[in-house]
Amino acid sequence: MRNRTLDMVKAICAYAVVLLHVHFPGSAGIIANVLARFAVPVFFMVSGYFCFRGDDTEFIRTGKKIRHVLKLMLVAFPVCCLWELIQNYIDGASQKEWLEALVSGEHIRQFLLYNNSSQVKWHLWFLPALLYCYLLFALAARFRICKQAYVLIPVLLLIHFGMEEFSIFLFPEKHFRVMQFRNYLFTGFPFFMLGHLIHRHQEKLEAWFAGKKVLLLYGMAAGGGIISLLEYRYFGKQELFMGSVLMAVGLFLIAIMEKDRKVPGLPVAIGQKYAFFIYLFHLCVADILKDTNGVTDIDDGLGDTINELKITVDKEKAAKYGYTVAQVYQLVSGEISSQKSATTITTDIKDYEVYLQSAEQSDVTVDDIKNLTFTYKDNDGSEKEIPLSDICTISQEQTLSTIHRDAQTRYITVSGAVDENHNVTLLSNKIKSKIDKLSIPDGYSIDMEGEDETINESMSQLGLMLVLAVIFIYLIMVAQFQSLLSPFIIMFCIPLAFTGGFIALFITGNELGIISMLGFIMLAGLIVNNGIVLIDYINQARREGMSKHEAIIDAGRTRLRPILMTAMTTILAMFTSAIGIGDGSDMIKPMAIAIIGGLVYGTILTLIVIPCIYDAFNREKSMVEEEL
Repeated sequence: MRNRTLDMVKAICAYAVVLLHVHFPGSAGIIANVLARFAVPVFFMVSGYFCFRGDDTEFIRTGKKIRHVLKLMLVAFPVCCLWELIQNYIDGASQKEWLEALVSGEHIRQFLLYNNSSQVKWHLWFLPALLYCYLLFALAARFRICKQAYVLIPVLLLIHFGMEEFSIFLFPEKHFRVMQFRNYLFTGFPFFMLGHLIHRHQEKLEAWFAGKKVLLLYGMAAGGGIISLLEYRYFGKQELFMGSVLMAVGLFLIAIMEKDRKVPGLPVAIGQKYAFFIYLFHLCVADILKDTNGVTDIDDGLGDTINELKITVDKEKAAKYGYTVAQVYQLVSGEISSQKSATTITTDIKDYEVYLQSAEQSDVTVDDIKNLTFTYKDNDGSEKEIPLSDICTISQEQTLSTIHRDAQTRYITVSGAVDENHNVTLLSNKIKSKIDKLSIPDGYSIDMEGEDETINESMSQLGLMLVLAVIFIYLIMVAQFQSLLSPFIIMFCIPLAFTGGFIALFITGNELGIISMLGFIMLAGLIVNNGIVLIDYINQARREGMSKHEAIIDAGRTRLRPILMTAMTTILAMFTSAIGIGDGSDMIKPMAIAIIGGLVYGTILTLIVIPCIYDAFNREKSMVEEEL
């Protein structure tokens, strides 16, 4: 069902965008222009709101949105360029100069950084700005760091307003205009992620703003408009006001909280079908686990069953006597319970209703229910009694003691443990490949959770940490050497060390996991020391007047001992953990092996490969001549 309130807000925003570009005379035009600034943030929030899925499909679905925006750009920009060419022809301007400016490096740089340029109409800036948001979000969804990306909301907004408003106080001689960086890569991203965050916590927000508390949102929207006018009074015309953000967030939350709640629920038949297939497919998953070598302590999720009295009403027979299924239900229910609430017990978690039950009702047995009778009038108008069993089939069955639900969806958890001789990740991949072969109807899914999910998330985070570590190491070395080339050469030490770490793990029979990944992150920082010592000495020797080859040979001869001593101290420190001596050494053993293997292999090859790379990337001239 569509959110009609949100549709209305989007329509208001569309009119507000028009007001931004239609200049009315006098104070009315100024007020309209200032208040209309809330529109663009709302559109970004709407895009982020509809990107939320809460599952692994976010990355795939975002890819479809990216392709959609690209299609729009492929249509809009060529049409715009064609229009510009026609205008130039009418005005008698040079078409050649316009085309040269269009493909110039400066124009491309301006377009990529600021999303717009004079060559293609300014008003198309929203498409590449939205594309940036989708690309950044796709990256966050791919590495499952959406929750961490929420930190960028206040950070980017502070940067934005620091440049737009606070710069008046910080840099009175130079006021930054947001038009210069209106969507400088990241400006729309905080609003995009804010919409995503609101969707993630929508249920909590709806519960908190229930009732009269929703008036706070109307106050936020109105207060934001007043603040925007005050900001204009003191700061002048701006691209975005802090008050505009309050207006945008207030109106967006109003649209979400005040949606049409008269939405029809799912038919009962669908619920019954859902339950049936859940109970069917969970047994298939349990059989897969049983057939997989290495999985122990399998639990099919059914648990202990309880006896259930099942009463199936024959609708045709019931209708013959003038009864419906609901009336039969009332007859049976009235026999076993009073349905009268006596009081409510309130706890910190939930409220419990207390019902009264008579002594006769508590002593009801299955035979009593089978012998229940009801009255009906025959054709002569006389009342007769017939037993319940005449219109119902009564049987005793085994059923689940508990039915699990999450977000109005039924589910059953099938669990199993992994023995000592198998790896969790490899075994999970094997089980996942078998599950993928199952033919599952639409509307149903089988999800892998537990330790495997935790490991995958941790590995993704560690992979990101490793990338960031390599980037920061390079930047620090750039600052140290005052050069881009020397740190680039030193960075070749890292893949050499990683190769040695992988070889060591393979030889010792250890697998790549969370602990060993920590070893690789540490290894990235340790191995570059050798390259720094070697390259720094070569550069110093060349500054003193040595030729390139003489400096390389002298550095290898002079720095061999310090490099080996530095590597050996770390290797010996990790040796006890690598061979399993001491408490807790088994846990950190893969990390120690990765570090030792990486240092041994990387140190040896550093002394050979790094000088060769340095020789290939540097000219024969001495550094004294280069500096002169």
